[in-house]
Amino acid sequence: MAGGTATMASKPPFTRDQIVSASDVVRNWRSRVEPKLREFPYILVFSGSDPRTTILPYEQFEALWQKAERAAELELELEVLARVLHAAVSGEQLIPLADVMKEFGITPDELVGDVEMDDE
Repeated sequence: MAGGTATMASKPPFTRDQIVSASDVVRNWRSRVEPKLREFPYILVFSGSDPRTTILPYEQFEALWQKAERAAELELELEVLARVLHAAVSGEQLIPLADVMKEFGITPDELVGDVEMDDE
């Protein structure tokens, strides 16, 4: 089954038809690799019997990259929310961002695009 969704615990599924050798990539790109890229969402490049890399169309790479960036943003937001909830339940005080920045020498310019700064 090619191109199905994978869970974090499993590897992405692929078929024998999605495998090309490293020498095919170098010597037979148009005849061996491009047809497979039109047929499958990705192909695996083997060197001998070892998988070495995966090739996918650039548009799919861009989509994957955007999803990975969004996942990282959501992970950070979830961490912040968990800390806020913990502080609310436990009664502990959160450390203000300005104090963290001062402690670690982080400037507002280094955070541009990452967080919204309040002018307090």
